[in-house]
Order: sequence, then structure tokens, then C-alpha cells
Amino acid sequence: MRPVRAHVTISAPREQVYDLVVDLAARVAWCDHYQRDFNLTRPRSAGTGAGARFHVKAPGFHTWVEESVCRGRPAP
Repeated sequence: MRPVRAHVTISAPREQVYDLVVDLAARVAWCDHYQRDFNLTRPRSAGTGAGARFHVKAPGFHTWVEESVCRGRPAP
């Protein structure tokens, strides 16, 4: 599977946006329309090494997705 990238302009401080996006546990709040059975794969939900696994809800597309934070600012 190829990496997915997105570019969006957001009018909020960069640090505030990054803290929300890098926390995988918070993603359920805005990604629940296409995810189910969301589980964290590591004890920490944010920062380098954090990971999650979920089932994609899409017609004709039944697969599990695993995602992880590869680099970035360490979690507090």
C-alpha cells in the first residue's frame, strides 16, 4: 500500500494542530465515519512510535489498516 498525504490550510497555531493530529486516540472523534473496531497498538497514543489499528468501513472494501507515527515531536 502506498503512503497517503494530504495538504490543508488551517487557521490555528501549528503546535495546537500538531498536538491534536499526532494523538491517535483523538482521531476517533473525526474519523469514526469510516473506522470501526479502533484499537491502539501501543500504550502511548501520541508521539513517535504510537500506533493504531482499525477496520475500514467502505462498500466493497473490507480491510484492516495499521498506522503509526514515524517521526515528530515527542509526546508530553
